[in-house]
Amino acid sequence: MRQLVLTLAFLLSLGAGPVLAAEAAIMTGKPTGTYIRFGQDIARVAEHFGLKLAVQPSAGSLENVEAVLKRPSTPFAIVQSDVLDFIATFADDKDLKRTAAAMRMVFPLYTEEVHLLARPGIDRLADLTGKRVAVGAPDSGTLLTATLMLASAGVDAEDEVRIDTDEALTAMREGRIDAMFYVAGRPAKLFASDVTEADGFHLVPITDPEVRHLYQPATIPAGTYPWQKAEVPTVAVRAVLMTYDYARPTSYHRMACATVGKVARMIASNLDWLRGAGRGHPKWQEVDLDAHPVSWQRSACAEAGLTGPEDFLISALPKTGPVCDDPNPIRQKLCLVRQQLRQQMPPAADAKLM
Repeated sequence: MRQLVLTLAFLLSLGAGPVLAAEAAIMTGKPTGTYIRFGQDIARVAEHFGLKLAVQPSAGSLENVEAVLKRPSTPFAIVQSDVLDFIATFADDKDLKRTAAAMRMVFPLYTEEVHLLARPGIDRLADLTGKRVAVGAPDSGTLLTATLMLASAGVDAEDEVRIDTDEALTAMREGRIDAMFYVAGRPAKLFASDVTEADGFHLVPITDPEVRHLYQPATIPAGTYPWQKAEVPTVAVRAVLMTYDYARPTSYHRMACATVGKVARMIASNLDWLRGAGRGHPKWQEVDLDAHPVSWQRSACAEAGLTGPEDFLISALPKTGPVCDDPNPIRQKLCLVRQQLRQQMPPAADAKLM
């Protein structure tokens, strides 16, 4: 545990703070995860009102925290709530204290279920004792979640392998590991598209009292994935949209603060639109902007945007196009060209800035 604290402190040691450039970025996650889909949805709404947000993939929550603290032009990041709880819990550590002081919450978003995918013979968390388990990439939130869960349940795995989810799935097929953790909002695209019934894998129930003391209970309904026949009890965290504390009287802090306020207002004003069929990710149905998943101060910039006179409301937009992630390069290029052509079309007559 101490090693994890030291690793996190090293990753999150502060420099002079971020500098905002002409184009702002939102840090998300793996291309097959839910974070990047949410980032794309937010960026699409912002672009409708002339604000360009670059959607940046990442290894996950730990990298995202570091990016908000240190990378230029990166005012937004999606972070797991247990990562934020961890930072707050160990705020007596010098570096984590500075991290906690520098970050602010924009909104809580949706719940993320803990997926534990395993080979046959592993039916509960305790069965991971003596096994080889993939616990996530080094900069991912999955790493923190998996490490805390194994430690709290008293599970002594033979090897906790720090690799990303794509590599972990390949390693399971090759028999190099026995199970893998993945924290992602259901349905996780990786498991929906890259796992089949022929693999013989299954989701392991997580019902241990020690774990449920730390995490909220959740379920992965039967049929969430084509190969999943029964409902699986598990636990969940909440994804949280975070930002930097832009409080200095400098031009770039004022510009960044204004961006944070505008994006917060855009999300709040268009939450119902994002929940519409064929628009945003299905997890928008779960978003509660007033939830309190972590004891974290709300960004003053976000508050100013939410209470200010400027409003942003989409009355109509074309349905979101397909995500261009086809492995075939010709089909992927065709998808990108199609989206570019659609973006060049004039907006609908009733799409306006309110």
